[in-house]
Amino acid sequence: MFFSSFQKNKTTTLSGEINKFDKTPLLIADFKINNLFDTINLINGRFNNIIKTENACFKTIKYGQVQKNIFLAPGYSLNISFEATNFGNTIKYEGKGATENRILDSISVAISNFDYRFVYSQPIEIATKYIDSTYDAYQNYFEKLTNINKVDPVFIKYEKNSLLYSASALKTVLGLQKNIADTNYYSFFNKITIENDKYLDIPSYRNFLQYYINVKTRNILAIMDSSESKLPHDYSNATLKVIDEIKNKKLKEYLVFENTKSKLEFEGADNFEMQKEYFLKNNSDSLYAREIRKIYTNKLLLASGKEAPGFTCADINGSNFSLKDFKGKYVYLDFWATWCGPCRQENPSYLKLQSDYKGKDIVFISISIDEEKESWEKFVKESPSDGLSLITTGGIESNVAKAYQINGIPTFVLIDRAGKIINSQAPRPSDKELRKTLNTLLEKL
Repeated sequence: MFFSSFQKNKTTTLSGEINKFDKTPLLIADFKINNLFDTINLINGRFNNIIKTENACFKTIKYGQVQKNIFLAPGYSLNISFEATNFGNTIKYEGKGATENRILDSISVAISNFDYRFVYSQPIEIATKYIDSTYDAYQNYFEKLTNINKVDPVFIKYEKNSLLYSASALKTVLGLQKNIADTNYYSFFNKITIENDKYLDIPSYRNFLQYYINVKTRNILAIMDSSESKLPHDYSNATLKVIDEIKNKKLKEYLVFENTKSKLEFEGADNFEMQKEYFLKNNSDSLYAREIRKIYTNKLLLASGKEAPGFTCADINGSNFSLKDFKGKYVYLDFWATWCGPCRQENPSYLKLQSDYKGKDIVFISISIDEEKESWEKFVKESPSDGLSLITTGGIESNVAKAYQINGIPTFVLIDRAGKIINSQAPRPSDKELRKTLNTLLEKL
């Protein structure tokens, strides 16, 4: 069988050259820790690395702000070259694995034309038909490419599954967004493999798993008495029940890690004890443990009672404002961007909140992470508010965004009159709990 001799080798050679090298680091990552990249050793833009690959896998390489997936398998000797000024469009492959990665790029180009706006704007029946027919076309295109090239059969298996799980993930998230509870809609779950830890190296499989867990979690919550309030810990408990049902140990550890990581990143270190105990009980992977410790340690910096990180940002007129300017008042920070749909959805509630608490001892500060300043300026002019609108330079990579550990937007932070954090993951303006909290704080004055 083609490539069968390669499977005996448990390593891959990844080499190449960056033309017009500008000293930007070349990074590589796999599935275990998303966004945790290793730096590839470069000497004058050239590299030659031996990578452990016990199984076939997709890895992500990143140069500057551009990243892309590559496919590696035991025994491959893949050579990559590209222009430093145009990584995404100038990449060339040579050596064993080159054909597979050229095909992968061709499929990625085809998928880039998928009409997501159409899908999310249509009734569920039309949307799912579009997904199925479009991904059938991708599968046919992939089969055509592999028929006219001599291709590793392991790659064929992985990429076919990648397309299958990508379509399944889309249909699952569509069902979640449209709040579809009918089990008949999710009958496609029965046609795919849910538990296979070898597929964890497939990005679309990991995406599907997260949405699948969300569907199962929602089903558990739906059984609760409709009169019961669905609190954050209810959702957490239901999610852990779903994960408990996973039989594959490696897969379960991955899901426990992702769930714990997500809870830390989006809810902070406060009230983390139950999740921490669950993680310690169900994880034996030292890499996962090390990453959770790192995130937890960082989140403690933003725990209730800690000094809020200082910042200085400009308003639309170019005037600078700092957090210290508002000492003696409560501060409600809103990290957002004009391109963020959920941020815009919160805007009417946010404007109403500012109006209702105008003249009270609280300042509402919006900090945009827009990289296109013009878009922010246009929005601010068209949507005047009673709060303070600021913008930071550097977007999500700015000092203030990093200091407040912004992993997603919108993110809201509530700060007390002494400049200490009350809640680094404060309720949204549309959440009634926020008004209860503000009223309690302001009544103490």
